[in-house]
Amino acid sequence: MEYDDVLQEMRTIMVLNSWIDEQKEDSILETLGAEPGDLHRAVDSADWLLYCIAELGRLFGKYDAIKEASFLRKRVAVGVKSELVELTKLRGVGRVRARSLFNSGFRTIKSIKEAPAEKLGLVEKIGPTLAQRIKEEAA
Repeated sequence: MEYDDVLQEMRTIMVLNSWIDEQKEDSILETLGAEPGDLHRAVDSADWLLYCIAELGRLFGKYDAIKEASFLRKRVAVGVKSELVELTKLRGVGRVRARSLFNSGFRTIKSIKEAPAEKLGLVEKIGPTLAQRIKEEAA
């Protein structure tokens, strides 16, 4: 490979790594000198490759590969660290709200289910209306 091609591939890897490390999109683009569509293309490509890995795992009976690829695919889709994947299963909870919930002590769907809606409503980026919907979703 040409040196420039290697650098471009490394930048793509760094963009994806920054994304699943929960860095802000603007920061990723500025820091790595990526164009606005680069992140979207990298996420789409990674999703497809991880899907392929899981399917190959099925064909060859590599169940650990299926599990890892499927989990990483969820992380790439929403751009979160592994600790937030469960929370992002809730409708209306993306990477920012999941981080707010996690940092406020709501680390599992079970903890959300058990908490009063009023307490959830106090979490930054949630509010009372969304708190009620999240509670219903968690139930």
